[in-house]
Amino acid sequence: MARTAIPLTDECIRQTVPAARPLKLADGGGMYLLVRPDGSRYWRLDYRYDGKRKTLALGVYPDVALDAARQQREMARALLSAGQDPGAVRRAVGRPVSVAGQAAALAALRESEERFRLLLDSSPEGIFGVDTEGICTFVNRACLEMLGYTREEMLGHAVHALIHHTHPDGSPYPKSECRVRLATLAGEACHVDDEVHWRKDGTSLPVEYRSQPLYRNGQVVGTVVTFVDISERKRMEAALRESEERYRLISSVSTDLLYSCVRGADGRFAIDWASSSVDRIFGYSIEEIRQRGCWRCFVHPEDLSEFDRNVTGLEPGQRSECELRILAPDGGVHYIRAYSLVVADPLTGGHRLYGACQDITERRRAEEALRASEVRFRTLAEQSTDWIWLIDVSGRHLYSNPRGIAALGYDIGEFMARHPEEVVHPEDLALFHATLAEAVAGQRGWSNVALRWRHHNGSYRIFESNAAPVFDEKGKLAGFQGVDRDVTERCQAEERIEYLAHHDVLTGLPNRVLLRDRFEHAVAQAARAQSRVGLLFLDLDNFKVVNDTLGHAAGDELLLSVVTRLARCTRHSDTISRQGGDEFILLLDSVPDQEAVERVAGEILEQLGEPVSIGGHELSASCSIGIAIYPEDGEDFDRLLQKADTAMYNAKNAGRNTYRFFDEQMNRQAHEHLMLQNRLHQALYRAELHLHYQPQVDTLSGRVIGTEALLRWNNPDLGAVSPARFITVAEDCGLIVSIGAWVLEQACRQAQAWRNAGLPELVMSVNLSAMQFRRAGLVEAVSGALQRSGLPPRLLELELTESILLQDVEHTLDTVRTLKALGVRLSIDDFGTGYSSLSYLRRFAVDRLKIDRSFVQEVNADPDNDAIVRAIIQLAKSLRLGIIAEGVETAGQLAFLRAAGCHEVQGFLFSRPLPAAEVEAMLREWGIEGEGSRVESGER
Repeated sequence: MARTAIPLTDECIRQTVPAARPLKLADGGGMYLLVRPDGSRYWRLDYRYDGKRKTLALGVYPDVALDAARQQREMARALLSAGQDPGAVRRAVGRPVSVAGQAAALAALRESEERFRLLLDSSPEGIFGVDTEGICTFVNRACLEMLGYTREEMLGHAVHALIHHTHPDGSPYPKSECRVRLATLAGEACHVDDEVHWRKDGTSLPVEYRSQPLYRNGQVVGTVVTFVDISERKRMEAALRESEERYRLISSVSTDLLYSCVRGADGRFAIDWASSSVDRIFGYSIEEIRQRGCWRCFVHPEDLSEFDRNVTGLEPGQRSECELRILAPDGGVHYIRAYSLVVADPLTGGHRLYGACQDITERRRAEEALRASEVRFRTLAEQSTDWIWLIDVSGRHLYSNPRGIAALGYDIGEFMARHPEEVVHPEDLALFHATLAEAVAGQRGWSNVALRWRHHNGSYRIFESNAAPVFDEKGKLAGFQGVDRDVTERCQAEERIEYLAHHDVLTGLPNRVLLRDRFEHAVAQAARAQSRVGLLFLDLDNFKVVNDTLGHAAGDELLLSVVTRLARCTRHSDTISRQGGDEFILLLDSVPDQEAVERVAGEILEQLGEPVSIGGHELSASCSIGIAIYPEDGEDFDRLLQKADTAMYNAKNAGRNTYRFFDEQMNRQAHEHLMLQNRLHQALYRAELHLHYQPQVDTLSGRVIGTEALLRWNNPDLGAVSPARFITVAEDCGLIVSIGAWVLEQACRQAQAWRNAGLPELVMSVNLSAMQFRRAGLVEAVSGALQRSGLPPRLLELELTESILLQDVEHTLDTVRTLKALGVRLSIDDFGTGYSSLSYLRRFAVDRLKIDRSFVQEVNADPDNDAIVRAIIQLAKSLRLGIIAEGVETAGQLAFLRAAGCHEVQGFLFSRPLPAAEVEAMLREWGIEGEGSRVESGER
């Protein structure tokens, strides 16, 4: 079914002429106008609902005008957006929704949407929606105000890349790790309060957000995200942490471990009081510690010196802080932070120590884990083949991983000493500076920026860069960190793909896509200069023979030689294009006149005519050229190309190795060929084809010995179509195979019908085309026709042309042997007009030769023809083959053939080709009156 791809207009609809098949005139959005062969026009709308494709009838044109149909389409879209099936709605009301009803429904929908938007915009929380690909589908005012974007800058854009691309610490936040995306794809809700959203100006705000998946027809179609700015809460939390830190000593005295000691006579401190949390800090009870006197005995041996310096060795008025390891009863180690103060005791005159201990085991383990993690990630960075780097705001590198730099052939020291301006490709410096300046101004990173960096050996590698901003402790932009990936090979592959999309792989010549573009430029230039453009369609003559005999490698070498020679005949501004196989198109721009094109065509024939040595063989590559001229023969590429193609075939029919300009006669011939082809497709099914039969006579006995089946076509519009007109068309389009099978079937049935009617047995001759013989299934078709008709195989003669026997000899010989095994007879039709090897005549074991009518017609006027006919007859007798002459129209021709020894003839002298009923009547009449006298007199 044909389609159009342009938006509809009423003029386009009125100008559309119904065709043999329905036409679809598309208007976009799934709507089209179906034009049926009877001229009726119906509006249709294709849509998908609940995972199924559906079609909705919108009315008949012009009862439903174009604008009305579009309004119905919008109404259907509105219903789909509301989760309703337009078809179901229509069925529910029992009739199409009127335009007024549509408008009312749309107004109601818009009012509902407006209420929904007011609710969204009135919410103090930021709200936005995304689909499953992360594209923003709606956003409220609070979201836009908090983030600094306009509605247009968010709707239809990837939200993650806008506001969610980086973690609070400045590290990249890949989309694949986004918790909103992962929850959406899993169809789950999520709650996050430890991330940030990035404003348009590059700053960030801490947020707490919740996502809730959206479903339609049971499938997740996106998610809605609500978030609030928790900056104030974060500031309060920070202040609280600071306050907690200030008062941690006080709180820890009561919640961790608070103790006091008295220095004894031995100079050591002995605990005289401790809070109840001592067992949690040390793992021992207060009684166990008091029994030991001082908790120094629980300190790790490696930390005893630290204990003595910060606890035992303190003098009155001194205080200290230190970290110590405590050996727990289970053999484990606890980390504590000890705070100590020594004061003089006015009551005893001695010294008293007040202390507090915090358990920092978890913190120390977290710090160790962090250090181990840093080591692991540094190792990963150092070993990564991607280029991981850190730069300041001026673009100078502060860090680069070694393996990434190795891709450019530098060592770390050598590269770090260079400024980017020294190693970025000069043509990419502007992009480098613009990207950096924009990132600094917006305090944000960049993504997928491709730059060429100079390799140590002087070549250039292409890196795709992605970066995020880095801020110092005060929130000031300090630089950028990023990862670059070497995409040189990928870019080269893309360039190669782009090249192959517009060029022929073998020759490197432009293909039709690029040729069409150059044609448009050439036409524009010719229109300005009032000159011409020549389009030459070249097809090499007999190129298939080279491929078949010498192989495709030799054929490719010959094609390259042809390209070289064509280049000698054209200017630099002209275009040579290979269309595939052995076809070339030459585009000659700024041609002054037809003679200039003719000179180029003549030079091409001369150049290609020179022999070329390929694989030890001297080859000549002649060609047939068809020429069309802009603007005389047309103004668009396709029309000119079609005309040049037509002219090329005309050149081939003229004997090849020549050129022909297009003219209207060719156009008429091409149109007639196409018209006959289209009508011939229907001829079999409409019973327009029928057979006539021409008797074959034995002049010795006067008996009719056989008939030749001849195809006739009577079309209701064209009348009787000559076989000379339609047989060639049937062979060109391949219909000859199916038509030939039908002829074979009908001829066998007719021959058997005559036998059943009591007439003498006649040999039925049926012509086979070369295409029938090459296609598989010929033997099966012959065998099937004989079996279905009941005709004995000896009464069927298949007429072959000499060209059939010379194509693919071994395959042909196998087919001939199989046919002979069926018992059918074989004859060579039009013998003498082609080329026949005598050895082939013996190998193929044909039964009869048929002398062509062109020789028979001149036997009494041309001595050379007399000699040829006598030679053919003598050849047949020498090879013990039957001989028959066709086209016998005069008694003189009959007398000559008799004298030369040919006694089987057919022609108008005896009978024209007749319908089966007339042939039967003639056979009965001859049988009554006696055949001999009629043959003697040549009476018809």
